[in-house]
Amino acid sequence: MYAFAVLIDQIINLYIWTLLAYLAAGWLIAFKIINPWQPIVRMIIDVLARIHEPLLRPVRRILPDFGRLMSARSSCFFWRNFCAIFCKAVLRDRLYPLAHNDHMISATKKGK
Repeated sequence: MYAFAVLIDQIINLYIWTLLAYLAAGWLIAFKIINPWQPIVRMIIDVLARIHEPLLRPVRRILPDFGRLMSARSSCFFWRNFCAIFCKAVLRDRLYPLAHNDHMISATKKGK
């Protein structure tokens, strides 16, 4: 069960890092730092868009358009980080409830 939790954690981390790359690429294009018409840049943006756009579309329907700020990407990035931290905490408590209690019991015994 622990190996499955680690696998899910790694998948979430990979997704968060690619979302951060998509966010940074959008900002770099918006501020004309990189040229979006270069073939390699277009290919990278296309791959990142195919990964993230299905999850960004519902967010864009809810949030207003702020132009260059790209609020949908930013809010998804922060939301995914929050979910990852929350899931780690829940899985840790679910997988190791006895270990946590034993640690607390041993800590109270040391105090006596």
